[in-house]
Amino acid sequence: METKIIRNKYYQKAMESFNTRLDLFLFNRIIEKQCIDDFSIGDFEDFQITDNLIKKYATQYYQLEYNIELVKDIKINDIYNKMKEWKKKPESEDFNSLRTHYWLNMFPISFPFEDFHDLFTKKEQKCHYCGITYEMISSLRVKGEIFNKRDTRGFSMEIDRKEPNKEYTSGNSVLSCYWCNNAKTDEFFYDEFKPIIGESFRLLWNKRLAKHNLELIPDPPSQK
Repeated sequence: METKIIRNKYYQKAMESFNTRLDLFLFNRIIEKQCIDDFSIGDFEDFQITDNLIKKYATQYYQLEYNIELVKDIKINDIYNKMKEWKKKPESEDFNSLRTHYWLNMFPISFPFEDFHDLFTKKEQKCHYCGITYEMISSLRVKGEIFNKRDTRGFSMEIDRKEPNKEYTSGNSVLSCYWCNNAKTDEFFYDEFKPIIGESFRLLWNKRLAKHNLELIPDPPSQK
């Protein structure tokens, strides 16, 4: 894959990562009754994303009744409206300064471009979950065994977050095929998905590969 394409992917993941951090940052300030219109770049940089905060955000803010339920005595719709109002300022100096700072100073530390580049330039491009390789997908496609209707996704590896509600970092990112990435969504954690669903996908792929006497995906090391 060309370096220019990888750099574009890197920027896209940086912006997705920024949005993840920003949402959790604003959410945390609101439930802790801190002003969201008066904070510094240093406050944003020092902010720590905890498992407890993610649980409140994912299982309460996103799942409780919008007009009824509360998170730390604040109604869901009040939290939503405050975050929405802040986000209406995408062209504001504060927003742009924050995003630029993240892109130039924070993301390159948590996910150096060299680490990102290495994921896409390994000799063997394979899914971290089911083990299918780019070459296997290409072979199955030629044999009429790929039924994905998308024009772009499915025929190259993608970056997936092992813990989906955290930022993209070197330690939280792995290569994934489209099918595993799509199935994992934001619901499953790495340790849940890989040994159960990832392994099921490996067995399914091997059935299709075996039909055409193609190389099979080997058993994961733990099963040998």
